[in-house]
Amino acid sequence: MRTLFISLLVVLMGMSAHATVIDNTAGSLESLTTDHSITSLTVTGSMDARDFKFIADSLVDLNELDLSQVQIVGYANANKPLVGTFFTFPADELPATVLMGSEISSIVLPQGLKSLGHASLAGCANLKQVELPESLTTIGSYALSGSGIESITLPQSVTSIGESAFARCAALQSATIDVNVIPDYAFFGTAALSQLTLGSNVTTIGRGAFNGCTALNEITVGEDNNIQVIDAEAFIGASAQGFDLNKLANLESIGAWAFAGAGLQVANLPQSVGTIGQGAFYYTPSLTTATL
Repeated sequence: MRTLFISLLVVLMGMSAHATVIDNTAGSLESLTTDHSITSLTVTGSMDARDFKFIADSLVDLNELDLSQVQIVGYANANKPLVGTFFTFPADELPATVLMGSEISSIVLPQGLKSLGHASLAGCANLKQVELPESLTTIGSYALSGSGIESITLPQSVTSIGESAFARCAALQSATIDVNVIPDYAFFGTAALSQLTLGSNVTTIGRGAFNGCTALNEITVGEDNNIQVIDAEAFIGASAQGFDLNKLANLESIGAWAFAGAGLQVANLPQSVGTIGQGAFYYTPSLTTATL
């Protein structure tokens, strides 16, 4: 019995040693963290880009990161870039590139976060789910590209997405997007994406936005959709069998090679379409009906 008690005590001590809560002041996380082998970390108080760099460089076993009660403050060093070519990191933004490629599998973002910086979570292949706060307005370029996320629903507060924000996310299967412009290459090469819902705010689908989304069969748009532009190469190689173009009553132009190699079966275009680019429906072997 005594042996069992001691064994349980050792296990509990090990667990507590690897689950850490730190009340931080921006720039101080390194000095407050004595155990670099922790796997779970909750930070309260304030953080800046230096703290995120410490996490990326030194907490290599970290899996879970809870920042829900953190305020991210700005940081700048005019003399030396902190990482890459970045000298300045704005407040209320998950710092650009600093966590790129880290091993974290779970992150809870700050409630007041306004922006995901450029490539802020790019290459985090173990990161399966990210809950975006209602305060978020901007998702930077490459912010979640190459990450392990399986689904994404953008809060209504998001008004801007950067280029390739969700590109090459191998496990991403569903996405709900309701921003004015879906940027160039937003989901480029995200081959597992099969379900896409486009909200009424979407007016433009950018160049190559869903290029290479070979599983993308279910594309849902409401009767109140306002899609006006499908840019060049937007759906190259996408399945797109269930995309009813005739529902896009405001569609004005389809760019060059937009649906080349896609799985479209029907291309009945609304009368609003005035421009169709070169090769827009090139090599669509499943296409049986077209009204232009």
